[in-house]
Amino acid sequence: MTRFFRPHRPFPLLRPAWSSAIKLVHLTLWLILLLFALPAQAVRLAQGEAGQVAILPLYNTLGGLDTLIKISNGPEYSAVRVQFRGPDGEATETLNVYLAPDEAWQAAVSMGPEGPRLATADTSCVLVTSTGFSPVSALQSDLSLSASFGYAEVLLMGQVEDLEIQSDISDRSCQALAGAFGSGPFLGIWGGGQANTGISAPTDSLHIHYQLIDVERGTRYGLDAVHLAQFRDQPFHVPPMESFGLADAHDDGTDIGETRSLVCDAECTVETWADPRDAVASVLLAEARRVDYVVNPDIGASSSFVLLNPMHPYYAEGEIPEPEARLYVTDSEAGFVSPFVCLAPPPPNTLCPPASPLTQPEALSAFTLKVDEPGMVVTKPVPILEISGLYPIAQDFFDSVPIDALISGSAYVLFPSFGLASLTSNDGTEYSGLPSIVVGFTEFINGELASPDGGSVRANYGSAAFGAKADSVIAQ
Repeated sequence: MTRFFRPHRPFPLLRPAWSSAIKLVHLTLWLILLLFALPAQAVRLAQGEAGQVAILPLYNTLGGLDTLIKISNGPEYSAVRVQFRGPDGEATETLNVYLAPDEAWQAAVSMGPEGPRLATADTSCVLVTSTGFSPVSALQSDLSLSASFGYAEVLLMGQVEDLEIQSDISDRSCQALAGAFGSGPFLGIWGGGQANTGISAPTDSLHIHYQLIDVERGTRYGLDAVHLAQFRDQPFHVPPMESFGLADAHDDGTDIGETRSLVCDAECTVETWADPRDAVASVLLAEARRVDYVVNPDIGASSSFVLLNPMHPYYAEGEIPEPEARLYVTDSEAGFVSPFVCLAPPPPNTLCPPASPLTQPEALSAFTLKVDEPGMVVTKPVPILEISGLYPIAQDFFDSVPIDALISGSAYVLFPSFGLASLTSNDGTEYSGLPSIVVGFTEFINGELASPDGGSVRANYGSAAFGAKADSVIAQ
């Protein structure tokens, strides 16, 4: 049996806003009812709730931006992994953060005199890999970051139940906590190589919020991270030098090596997977994501977007199909703007030209809808973010519709599979698309305000939003 995420239509179709709202209500009610019948463990997207895992789809220190990160803990002592990754998905800096009940850890990622860095005034214990005799040490100063921008994973390794370790966490005895790892692999209180000693299974108790702030321009872009619930039902406590990530979902309720997930589209289905990576990928899979844009020059508006495939570093090249990303645009006044997407055969033609290609992300890529160099494919820093990204081809947008420039509307990021399955569950159900997160950033410059020194400052406003799964606009 083949299951596609979106119904296939002979021509692209956009539904009115009220239809999308009704669909969202139906899906929410379906999910609430299904949660009562769920198995004890099935990794899923957390719907506005805390989880065990969070994906921060962008941190950025370019263009004067700072990234503020806040990790809020639940009612138990927690051991948390923070993994930074570069735009290619490569793991860079790794932190273990230990939190007392109901505490929060806050940090800022910014461009310092010597490059990108993480700084925090928080006194919670943070452990990093040491270059000294002990393999682990407490973070006591700013941490240099390898990449000026990228993304991050936050994973709850487990709940700390050992009373001595709890005391170290509460008392901020961070060197003692680091010493618990000893001078060899997992010596000390996590004795004899058993790092999970005194650690119980993680619960859905983490909530991560982050903001991109441009102090000079006076703009703020705030978002919750993408949270995953029921990721593991066993602890996975390791020192910073050992890997732990999205490939390590675990489900004790299935046969060894199998993991369940809750896959939701028009309806929700519990699937079982032979590979835990597939279980996580399935809940992030989409054939299309829609995000709004505003590029109206009358209000100084610009929009830029980031596209992230968070599972990219966990699969070898060619291990699963990764559909090429395409861009389809509507304008609030002109209607359809960018090309329709067609099957081949027939080949693209004047009625059905190819969609505009996007830069295929290794993991993280950027693009904008600001068209300022007609007829050219341009890759340069995009507005707001200053990340090198793709500017669209004006010729593609404006040939089919009598419009001089984009104003506002919706951008659809498409991952056309044309019938090729990306994932196949244990019962043979096929799913298509790309594990993906799309975030849109929009800035408005509405005028200038007088400043106390007699000069003026811009009146700027920023917003950020995740791209929702969209009805397919692909004829397949």
